[in-house]
Amino acid sequence: MRSTADLIQELDGEAQKFDKICIVVGFENTTTFVFDRDEGRQSALDAAVEVGGEPVGLIGLKFNNGSATFHARPLQEYDGDPAMQEYLKALVSEVAQRLKIASWSRKGWVN
Repeated sequence: MRSTADLIQELDGEAQKFDKICIVVGFENTTTFVFDRDEGRQSALDAAVEVGGEPVGLIGLKFNNGSATFHARPLQEYDGDPAMQEYLKALVSEVAQRLKIASWSRKGWVN
């Protein structure tokens, strides 16, 4: 597992492609999201990992004419894991709800 500082650096590196992007942190019964523009995002990620959270992927979104397009991918530690792909797909709708986005779609990652 990479350091949380490395994960924040990856988040920053991907942020230019999106209007919003977050690191997905999975727990046994819940998930938390650390967004690129969150104040104290490093501390939030550190705290989540300290209590057993596992950073597993990134979800990015782009806004266009009142709708949003979501893009999700696992972190390199979970690349090629089909269960993680499904987990991230399911989380996209949760992020849309949390951000109160009514019109959205899902596509592959932006390179």
